[in-house]
Amino acid sequence: MTKIEIRQQPDMVKNAIRRLLRDHRFAETPELARNAVALIIQLHESGVSDEDDLVELAALSGGKRLAGTATSGAMRDRN
Repeated sequence: MTKIEIRQQPDMVKNAIRRLLRDHRFAETPELARNAVALIIQLHESGVSDEDDLVELAALSGGKRLAGTATSGAMRDRN
């Protein structure tokens, strides 16, 4: 797994990550935390630009990542 550099992310993404880890308790399980962080970054890169939406979508995932880049591309193409 590629190491994720949170420091390089925009403030909105960093805030969404903090909120998700704190409010939804994903930080208690390292694998869930890694997946949740990666998902927030994927969602942001796919065009989700609202912090609340990032947190809500990642929380709904239950700590699971998107299936792959095809899903990300499909999300981007719909916009």
